[in-house]
Amino acid sequence: MGYTHYWWRTKNFPQKAWDPFIKEVKPMLERADCLTDLKFCHNQVLFNGVAEKSQVFVFPKTYESWFPEQEPDENGRWFDFCKTSRLPYDKYVAKTLASANEWFGDLIVIKNDLP
Repeated sequence: MGYTHYWWRTKNFPQKAWDPFIKEVKPMLERADCLTDLKFCHNQVLFNGVAEKSQVFVFPKTYESWFPEQEPDENGRWFDFCKTSRLPYDKYVAKTLASANEWFGDLIVIKNDLP
């Protein structure tokens, strides 16, 4: 069954919020036993679930579209998503996005397939 997290975000997150965001999510993600390909750098969080059908979660400080024709919405936010299918790593995608919501406030809008 499909299950997806969606978010609309500003092009660039401020460094003063990005640094504490990384400081908060890094230890949580490093302790998770259901993640692979976990990478942190000064501009990105990236991880995947251990299941074959998991989609890579990529959350960069500066958004770059995968599609050249993509434009921001009417509020200047860029659309992104991660289809987790409720696999075990879903809770870490959700927690990372919840942390992003706390640190970036109105610079990000997050939704999922829940009614």
